[in-house]
Amino acid sequence: MSVVWVIIGVVVLALIVLFIRAIVNDSEKWEKADEGIFDHAAYGRTFTVIHFDDGRTRLLGNWRISMIHPKGTRIRIMRNGLGEYRIEKI
Repeated sequence: MSVVWVIIGVVVLALIVLFIRAIVNDSEKWEKADEGIFDHAAYGRTFTVIHFDDGRTRLLGNWRISMIHPKGTRIRIMRNGLGEYRIEKI
């Protein structure tokens, strides 16, 4: 009977390790979400909307990001596998 519990414990531990590795891998993979010339940002309670000078917008849901770049700056919005955003000046 104790062998069964050891096997179950090993399987559960392996699943936890795989889950943690998946989260770490997703948090390290950054992909370009959008790119353009920054016009202004609008802020909601828990989100940020980035407006570009050509009229496009990008909603950064569940993330409130302060924009430190002035109007007219060329920016790139990056998103990782966990849905986190970062904004880079190009």
